[in-house]
Amino acid sequence: MFLVTAEQMKRADRLTIDGGIPSAVLMENAGRGAFDILRKYVPDLKSKKVAVVCGKGNNGGDGRVVARWLEGVAGEVHLFDVGAVRKLPLRRMDIIVDALFGIGLSRHVEGPEKDIIEEINRSKKWVFSLDIPSGLSADTGRPMGEAVRANLTATMGLPKIGLVLPEAAPYVGSLEVVDIGIPKNVLEALALKDQWITASDIQPLFTPRAPETHKGNYGHVLLVGGSGTKPGAVLMAGRSSLRAGSGLVTVALPDRAYKKISKNFLELMYEPQPSHRSGGISRKALPKILKLCAAMDAIAVGPGMGANADTKALVEGLLKKTSQPMVLDADGLNCLGRVEAICRLNENRILTPHPGEMSRLTGLSTAAIQKNRIGAARDFAKRHTCVLVLKGFRTIVATPDGAVFVNSTGNAGMATAGMGDVLTGVIVSLLAQGLSCQNAAVAGVWIHGRAGDRVAGRLGDRGLLATDVIEEIPLAIREVVS
Repeated sequence: MFLVTAEQMKRADRLTIDGGIPSAVLMENAGRGAFDILRKYVPDLKSKKVAVVCGKGNNGGDGRVVARWLEGVAGEVHLFDVGAVRKLPLRRMDIIVDALFGIGLSRHVEGPEKDIIEEINRSKKWVFSLDIPSGLSADTGRPMGEAVRANLTATMGLPKIGLVLPEAAPYVGSLEVVDIGIPKNVLEALALKDQWITASDIQPLFTPRAPETHKGNYGHVLLVGGSGTKPGAVLMAGRSSLRAGSGLVTVALPDRAYKKISKNFLELMYEPQPSHRSGGISRKALPKILKLCAAMDAIAVGPGMGANADTKALVEGLLKKTSQPMVLDADGLNCLGRVEAICRLNENRILTPHPGEMSRLTGLSTAAIQKNRIGAARDFAKRHTCVLVLKGFRTIVATPDGAVFVNSTGNAGMATAGMGDVLTGVIVSLLAQGLSCQNAAVAGVWIHGRAGDRVAGRLGDRGLLATDVIEEIPLAIREVVS
């Protein structure tokens, strides 16, 4: 689903109206669609007292439509025009519909409007914002002085980019999109690139498997990593590759790590390599690993590998001498650093850094990256002609052509050891199954996050294990197989 800036959304509205759809129709569609969403989230509206707080502009007009549809459905409906009241009797209300400011706000909120926003927030009532929480910037996701903290936001037409940024999460609550009837030709005229990754975007990438296929039809993955002290990371990546649908997975790991393999990883195949004295793979293994690569459909390098002179030489050799699609994660990224190897990236490479690793790759501070995650990811992917997955809350996928995809899945319970290794396994598995680097990264982050959401739905957001998520991957995929 495409993401838009405030200006792009205004242009979409203008083009739609110029194309013959009256603004009154768009407003009716917006209000009716928002009402339907509210009824889905609050099925017992008949017992609720609802306050609809309307401003002067189109957002207020949407609110008036919602109020009209609520008549006879909600227990009580009270419409408040901000131009006519200075204080709202919210204490006896159950639900507040926020239709004060839309995306047209271009100044800091002050005066009576600021007082009303503060009153809404102090009320601790369940808040439903129309298009955007009033006072929030549609482009940055930051409050413009003061912003409503909503439980649910129904945004009109297309999601605004600010709504899906981490900064906006405390204000937006759950996010839903209302189809107001923007024609396809208008979207094409806007030439949009950035997207919000949803299930409907992933679904076309997966189809049911034919009964006469065999394991060779679903790709052979090679994972390169592990060390004597960290054998688990590459094994979890391997298992998640199998759970994501790969037919075959081979793990190239140091012989010291091979001796520590758990019996829980029986389905994986192993190619032990000479160990460096640190316990990682020796650079002497490069010729043998290159020979293995020639028979593989996709490669992932880095989980648990360690970063030293030998592993750096190994990573540089693989980047220089292999053409198969490759995922670089963890120590695979740390071995890149800001040296010659980074110049060997191309559109067939996927990098999956967390903010700290991104800092080491770019020389920017972690704080600077977190302040501008989209800009940092987009710039790196364009500059180095690769696909970049910047992990974290609202994981971002950036592509060489400048497009950015913001993930909609995942939860706080996934902030635990091994989750990045699981993501690496999913992405390389999808590569081996024939998806492009862009599609494998986009689908991989959504599936990984959705598997985590399914686990959190059962266990809560504390105590999740990476291995819990691995076992949920097939069920997350099943949700989108058409």
